[in-house]
Amino acid sequence: MGGLIATPGSGGWSDPLTVAGRKGRFNWNIPPQYDRGIGGGRSPMHAFETEDGGLYFHRLEKELQGGRWELTDQADEYERMKSDAKFIRQMWGDSDVAKALEEAIYRGLEWKDLPEFLKSVNTWRQISGDEPP
Repeated sequence: MGGLIATPGSGGWSDPLTVAGRKGRFNWNIPPQYDRGIGGGRSPMHAFETEDGGLYFHRLEKELQGGRWELTDQADEYERMKSDAKFIRQMWGDSDVAKALEEAIYRGLEWKDLPEFLKSVNTWRQISGDEPP
């Protein structure tokens, strides 16, 4: 692997950093979580507490940090959302992103319109469906 964005500790906190578009720190006091759909269930996701009090679980591998959804090659996913509205909530749950995508579809926006339309919403996604070596 190509390194980590933070080195896990046995307790305490990481230095402040920005992960998935949010500023905060990893909390090493919270055990990592594992999900079958992320790295085949063998890739730990660590607790990241944001400056505004949010708690998210993220992978640490640099090459798995991903980016903003609408700036990646996900036009096919958006087309699927336009024809299957349930898919939005499957991907994004009951989030601000889901609501914004529903609004975009209601307005008839095309894929090329999304970067401007979604700029105030955190659409950052880590790479999750890979299998570790």
